[in-house]
Amino acid sequence: MTSEEYEEDQRALLLEARNAIRRAEFLHELLSYLLRDWPMATRVIDLEIEKNKELTTYIKGTVERRYKKSA
Repeated sequence: MTSEEYEEDQRALLLEARNAIRRAEFLHELLSYLLRDWPMATRVIDLEIEKNKELTTYIKGTVERRYKKSA
């Protein structure tokens, strides 16, 4: 496996992870909306949404840096 193929595989994996986190974030937001009558559950879900947003931002930055290096 060449270095270029390895970089491409890593980029694909990071993009898949980012997409999975975004799907989970959407589901958390939907669940938060459905559970708005239970503030404690909503608070926990909102904290998870924030964690996912931070992780998504980190992964996005990593993908962009790797793409710039390989370009």
